[in-house]
Amino acid sequence: MYVVAVTGGSGAGKSFVCKKIINAIGMENICHLSQDHYYLPRHLQPYDDNGIQNFDTLASIDLQSFCSDILKLQAGNTIYKQEYVYNNPNKLATEIVFRPAAVLVLEGLLLLHHPTMYQWIDLKVFVDAPENLKLQRRIQRDAIERGYDSKDVIYRFQHHVTPMYEYYIAPYKLISDVVIDNNGGDIDSDVAKVVEIVKNQISK
Repeated sequence: MYVVAVTGGSGAGKSFVCKKIINAIGMENICHLSQDHYYLPRHLQPYDDNGIQNFDTLASIDLQSFCSDILKLQAGNTIYKQEYVYNNPNKLATEIVFRPAAVLVLEGLLLLHHPTMYQWIDLKVFVDAPENLKLQRRIQRDAIERGYDSKDVIYRFQHHVTPMYEYYIAPYKLISDVVIDNNGGDIDSDVAKVVEIVKNQISK
């Protein structure tokens, strides 16, 4: 199983890039596992000094279960997960099935920071974008998917997202194999580099 990690800051466009990779290689060849399914329940999320729950800390995510499921997939086992909906009352959680495939695409913020997970990764893809664009994307996404208003999103971005990005994520841009600048322009040539590398590996 060839493991590709797609990481970068919140709002950089990791999911967008993953979809492009999957479409190019073929869903039948890929298992796409996102860190987003491993957030701890809301009542276990830590609070910041202002009493606001912070979903952007190491303690917010069940990384142990994430690692365990990666090992299960590598061993040929199928994984069943409940979709994480951030307590959004307008969204009904569904069961998601993850089946082993030739390529495992991991998507998430902390893939490269976690030392054990880092050892399993064959190809490191870093998705980058300007801060103002990432914030705009967060506002749009969180209004739809998580029921947050713009004021709440801006607060979390300034006090939670940005500090986490600078400490846990940004340093790994320099050691990534492919950096994709997802600034609103055409990224097809960068995605093509990733696709070519992966196809060469699975055709061996």
